Amino acid sequence: MELDFLRFFDACDPSKTLAIANPEDRQYYIDFASVRGGKIIEALERTISLRSRLNQPTCQLFTGHIGCGKSTELRRGKKGLVVIVDNLDRVEDRRNDSGRTQPEYLFVDRGEQLRRLNCHLVYTIPLTLMFSNDYQALTNRFGGGVAPRVLPMVSCSAFKP
Repeated sequence: MELDFLRFFDACDPSKTLAIANPEDRQYYIDFASVRGGKIIEALERTISLRSRLNQPTCQLFTGHIGCGKSTELRRGKKGLVVIVDNLDRVEDRRNDSGRTQPEYLFVDRGEQLRRLNCHLVYTIPLTLMFSNDYQALTNRFGGGVAPRVLPMVSCSAFKP
């Protein structure tokens, strides 16, 4: 297939999700796992697979910068009976009448309700929640103490002189 520069430019638009099943989109997909430092989607799938054997639903949190490819990666990895609640990472970070931010209210205060569906769930959450004072409550409520998976733009590592 010949690459069309304008189509390639359009495929790089961070507000659009590539449909990997579509051959037109698939030619523009680049697997950045090696520079991101791991296969995040495969880790989500592994957790679902292990819990499925025990007939236990999972609830996992997934985050990263807006436009880093979360939706594309989730679409690429979607298999079986998994409910993916995407784009909640775009919830406005404003304070409500109680003084809580919208993401804190939705995921921390109402997290118990979001978790009640008896199926495998993956929620995309705002990256700001990783730095919230309620981070530990968030991880306990959703992932049983397991930290949200972060899809980095690039791998971060310490410099060793």
